[in-house]
Amino acid sequence: MRIIGLKTTLFEHKLPRTMGDANSPRGRNKAGGCLIEISTDEGITGISIGGAGAIPQINLLYENILKGSDPRNVTGLWKKMVERFFKGGHDGIAPYRPIFTGGESSLAGTYSTGANLYGFDVNDTAAA
Repeated sequence: MRIIGLKTTLFEHKLPRTMGDANSPRGRNKAGGCLIEISTDEGITGISIGGAGAIPQINLLYENILKGSDPRNVTGLWKKMVERFFKGGHDGIAPYRPIFTGGESSLAGTYSTGANLYGFDVNDTAAA
């Protein structure tokens, strides 16, 4: 199984109430993000949500680390992504949470969808 595709989709949604902070003291009633889809050559797609501002870094991670990799190696790929960007890493500063929660969750999604995880079939309800 190999990673062959990445799709990012921006979205916006209405918040249940006005929310603000020091950067937005008047508050806002909308928020946005990015839907991340990582697909494999076996037709499995992992889906997660990340920060909209991290799309350039997500694309770099895909091109330089994820593309062609085995998504079942979640820990190894996660380590490579952290080494690449976290706290300046080798390529500069990147927002940590939006990239890695999105990318890592998408990888885990591709892995757990029909993969043999820890020696048992994840589709077998009796094993759970």
